[in-house]
Amino acid sequence: MVIDGPTLSRVLGTAAEGRLAALAARCSGVVVCRASPAQKAAIVRLMARHELYGEQARAPRGRGPPTRQAPEPCTRCVSGARRA
Repeated sequence: MVIDGPTLSRVLGTAAEGRLAALAARCSGVVVCRASPAQKAAIVRLMARHELYGEQARAPRGRGPPTRQAPEPCTRCVSGARRA
């Protein structure tokens, strides 16, 4: 799946957020392009919640898992380069 920043701005924070997480979880890979660092962090948090709660990825405000800081995506995923 490839998703860009403008599309993320329409999806993040809406009811469609959970559907995006479910769809992304079924894909073999997800590429986020032309997105702000805040959007990238939001995707990482969304997928972490999805892994914790399954289909109920969008937890009510204040009831999600405690997060002090957004998890760091792996450098291989961010750069898009694969090592042989």
